Amino acid sequence: MKKIKIADGIMASELALGTASFGTGISEEESFALIDRFIEYGGNVLDTASVYGDFQPPNRHVSEKTIGKWLKDKPASVRDNVLIATKGAHPLPGTPMTMPRLSKAEIEDDINSSLECLGVDYIDIYWLHRDDTRRGVEEIMETLAGIVKSGKARSLGVSNWRADRIKSANEYAGKNGLPKICTSQMEYSLAQVNLDAIDNTLVVMDEKEFAFYRDEKMPVFAFTAQAKGYFDKLAADKLNEMTIKRYTNDINSRNFEILKNLSESNGRGLTQNSIAWLRSNPCFEVIPIVGCRNIAQLEDSVGGIGYKVDFAAFESVYQKA
Repeated sequence: MKKIKIADGIMASELALGTASFGTGISEEESFALIDRFIEYGGNVLDTASVYGDFQPPNRHVSEKTIGKWLKDKPASVRDNVLIATKGAHPLPGTPMTMPRLSKAEIEDDINSSLECLGVDYIDIYWLHRDDTRRGVEEIMETLAGIVKSGKARSLGVSNWRADRIKSANEYAGKNGLPKICTSQMEYSLAQVNLDAIDNTLVVMDEKEFAFYRDEKMPVFAFTAQAKGYFDKLAADKLNEMTIKRYTNDINSRNFEILKNLSESNGRGLTQNSIAWLRSNPCFEVIPIVGCRNIAQLEDSVGGIGYKVDFAAFESVYQKA
């Protein structure tokens, strides 16, 4: 896979492997096999989070622990060539999403826990999983700077932060000689999301966000990049209630027809062309996070890279930016 610069010394593959179900919905053995095959394809980003598989003791932080078990018996060269990207500062399981955890103590506790669960000395990309707009970016960036200075994180990202907060945070960092946020993670796919159907603490790509990343040339890691299989399920008439509520709208109906025509002309699957659309963004780099449940799905996702599609051929609110 092509490698994309995220920060100095941080070169990411053009797909990231999502691991939210590792060790829970996907067995440990299957998880190991997925990572191995992903690396064989040239992938190097393992996207996890402290909250993935975070249940009641002793079954806590299962995704991170599963990756840690996979790493344990690998030679040092494997760790050197894999980017571990994990997230902290998420509300605790069982608490409202409106109860953020972005104090210095909470952020430090989370990264220390992640290091222990993963069995590593440092995180390659450390993300804050949610924001708290009531807390000043100055305090947050000083905390993150301390984490980088300590060697616990090589670079910084944010997930579900809006553009204005990232801009303010990086302006403060720049003025004070602190490490900046170098990448962002948000929901972004060819399928337009119905915002009234999702958790309102999630940030979805829109015109304002698109304009920021276009101007800053900041790489975006796109989660739910395949829209939960919406287009494939629509083609197979297998949409469930949740997917209908989340994605059924006029824009997606029109894009579905364009996508079908494209797939007929280039012989690629709907999922592959949806991933190719993200990778064909001419304004900034997009790295889709693919949450594959088996090798066949991984192979299908990998088939969506290495070629371009006409980004502007599809209808999207982002192109109004």
